[in-house]
Amino acid sequence: METVHTKQALIEAMDKELAKIPGIPYSFTQPMAMRLDETVSGVKADLAIKIFGEDFKTLDALGRQVLRSVSQVRGAADEQIERKLEIKALEKALGSLSPENREVLVLARLQELKYAEIAAVMEISVGAVKVRVHRAINQLKELYWQSETQNK
Repeated sequence: METVHTKQALIEAMDKELAKIPGIPYSFTQPMAMRLDETVSGVKADLAIKIFGEDFKTLDALGRQVLRSVSQVRGAADEQIERKLEIKALEKALGSLSPENREVLVLARLQELKYAEIAAVMEISVGAVKVRVHRAINQLKELYWQSETQNK
């Protein structure tokens, strides 16, 4: 690649080299414009591949296939799959829990309080906390899998 001294010359030199690679769309941007694009798209990464569709199994299979391919690219780092459908299903299931099950689960698993602390907050025995956490987890699993089944 030739030595360049201006922004425009750099863009032209990079454009010339990138044009040699078929099928790869690209653009040149400024940091502030890139941050705005990230905000609009919801992706804060140098590279993101979005796959859209209705069938969760197909989306998951395609996502794993893309992840395997991207992982083999020299220089690729921090490859991951964002599972928005699973997150939505979990949020829906959590919102469908009974208020007492949701409260005890949030205190135990999200806020990571000890059972004795939860018992004091909820004014119940530690044994009752253990029972409620167990029931809440089972109810959450059931609601989550019902939601997943409906999405398939």
